[in-house]
Amino acid sequence: MQPVGVVHPPIGGLHLDVTRLQPGNPSVLYASMWRAERKPWTIISGAREGGVYKSTDGGATWKKLSTGLPQGLFGKADLAVSAANPNRVYVLIEAEPGAGLYRSEDRGASWERISPDLTRHDPKTLGESGGPITHDMNSPEVYGTVFALGPGKKDVNIIWAGSDDGLIHVTRDGGKNWKNVTPKDLPPGGRVQNIDASKDQPG
Repeated sequence: MQPVGVVHPPIGGLHLDVTRLQPGNPSVLYASMWRAERKPWTIISGAREGGVYKSTDGGATWKKLSTGLPQGLFGKADLAVSAANPNRVYVLIEAEPGAGLYRSEDRGASWERISPDLTRHDPKTLGESGGPITHDMNSPEVYGTVFALGPGKKDVNIIWAGSDDGLIHVTRDGGKNWKNVTPKDLPPGGRVQNIDASKDQPG
């Protein structure tokens, strides 16, 4: 059921993954759309129709953003609009090919990939999860995905990223260099679900 007051692109067969407002301008919205279908014998996750969409009129009309983004199968995605610079938008994409963190400097008109593989990429975990007959129903069937994104709220060049196999990275130069800052006592293999950068400290 669609929450009251939330609008999204009217695209049949796709689910709203996440919606973000542009700071200071609630008429501008970004949304990621994702196809997920659960059948008795399998699960379908991702489609070429999925992707990132933008509205400049409060959700009345939408345009798909594609320049620089993956053009193949598009899975789940997470969006973030920089609080320090509303022109800068980030999207974490599960795609084949082209998964990773992308940045736009022009409010979504064009994109560039700015991250290497920020996961453990352990072959033992890169497979379907769940039982031998019924697989997971919530879509993270394959591990080794950057799962959480936290752009700096004071410094536009700081970005935090967390993976679903227990790693946390940070860049302080807009994605040119990344440092593994995973706490030593964080159990390996755990999912980093959310990252919220400080609104008081640069990060």
